[in-house]
Amino acid sequence: MATSAASAQTLWTHDAGPLLDNAKVGWLAYASGLVYVAAGTTENNTAGQPTVRALDARTGRRAWAITIGTGPQAPTLVGGVLYTPDATLSTGRVVALHASTGARRWTSAELGGIPGLLLVTGGAVCGAALTTSGGSVFALDSATGRRLWHREAGGLPMAATDGMVFLMPLSAGQATLTAWHARSGQQAWTRTVPAGAFAVASGSVLFVAAGRTLTALAAATGRTLWSYQLGADVADVAAGSDVVYALDEHGGVYALRI
Repeated sequence: MATSAASAQTLWTHDAGPLLDNAKVGWLAYASGLVYVAAGTTENNTAGQPTVRALDARTGRRAWAITIGTGPQAPTLVGGVLYTPDATLSTGRVVALHASTGARRWTSAELGGIPGLLLVTGGAVCGAALTTSGGSVFALDSATGRRLWHREAGGLPMAATDGMVFLMPLSAGQATLTAWHARSGQQAWTRTVPAGAFAVASGSVLFVAAGRTLTALAAATGRTLWSYQLGADVADVAAGSDVVYALDEHGGVYALRI
């Protein structure tokens, strides 16, 4: 459903039908007059249908729809291109679509696992190809889908900015956060962080949240810029161009100047 930002008046509604099997999941994005809807993913990756659709933001009418693979989709929309996993094969691929028309720009070669979250920076599409026994990390050229590099996973991609992608393992105890140059696959720096930490990037800054502490790091070097103690454990973080917003588990919302 779309509502007016000024009055909350209903502008239109659209029935996604079987696209969303579970109201708790779903993926939504807006760009250039279109609203994009997909099923999103869950922990067991079974909810929803493998369809991505674009709706006219003014009318709600469907502009295009495409079914990719057999699994639900959680695409990434960057620069007029929608990048989404293709889970048809156990080896998986990435598909790039023109966001305005849904036409395919390219389909990558097989990746050796099912792609998870896709991050786009510096002309590279980075992600993890997951298997039952582990997985690997890859980068593709964003214009052609050509593989740039592929290596055994040293963690999952958590964030990306300024041509850098940041990986962190899901482990107990201390974890090693690593920064890689997205196009070359060369490691830039490493840093030890508490287990369970997560990262959000914006511009040249990487924000790492762990417990009650939000830490800003220089994306290029990993150097600490500042740290801030919230009133409770960090629940989520969103970063703008010059302000980072944090939500703690007691409901406190913080706006911090970058």
